[in-house]
Amino acid sequence: MKSSLFTLVLTLLAFSGFATTVTVNASSTGYTTTTTKTSGSMTVSNAANRGYAVFNMTAAGIPAAATITSVKLVFVYSISGTGTPTDRIYGYVGDISSLSAASLYSGAVTSNTLYTGSWGTRATTKTMTTTAAADTFIAQHKTGTISTTWVESAGSRVYTVTGTPQLIITYTCTTPTGVSITSSANPICSGSSETLTGHATGAISYRWAGPNGFTSTVLAPAAFTTSTVSAGVYTFTATSVCGVSTVANLTLAVNTAPAAIGGA
Repeated sequence: MKSSLFTLVLTLLAFSGFATTVTVNASSTGYTTTTTKTSGSMTVSNAANRGYAVFNMTAAGIPAAATITSVKLVFVYSISGTGTPTDRIYGYVGDISSLSAASLYSGAVTSNTLYTGSWGTRATTKTMTTTAAADTFIAQHKTGTISTTWVESAGSRVYTVTGTPQLIITYTCTTPTGVSITSSANPICSGSSETLTGHATGAISYRWAGPNGFTSTVLAPAAFTTSTVSAGVYTFTATSVCGVSTVANLTLAVNTAPAAIGGA
């Protein structure tokens, strides 16, 4: 019997932005025949057994607007038997373990084919590219529960999956760029009107904070009359649809207006 680490890579469209990688461990695993369902371990063979793993995608915390750039399905297995197998991994929407043995066995084969090929016949690490349909399946199910199923449709190999399968997902979110602040005057004399304007690309919300209780949620807040307490740091935060923020600061200097000089 041989041991192997199997890595299945779903390569999706890349998108420039802030990249984050999260790992989702399978919440349950098992396998089924047409009549018997076993949980907690997984054996896959062409003779009878089809395996499954269930994943809570909500736990990953992936923003709805994020773009998936890569997904790896990682699991460790041992091999016995001979011949060259034809192996498939499918995607199932929901917790497939809740089905009866017969329904689980037939439901393990879905239209969402994540991989078709051979998982290998010797100890090795494999990286396999999936179909466009798999890319779409993962991208459309960032939340909720999904299952992956293991099916051997040809050959006489027997795979015993050990440990906890994992989905390792990398995604990107739009990061606001060009974030800055301009002022109508800086330094400025106390008693004069000041206008601050924020600038940002790729943002959907804004937040200002500054001295003397200054706040706003628009790009260009209303002009205000300055005083000595208006001096200090003004912070402008621009946030994208994914919740990623970029911050800009401006230090405003306020000078006391000179006293008028009386005439003779």
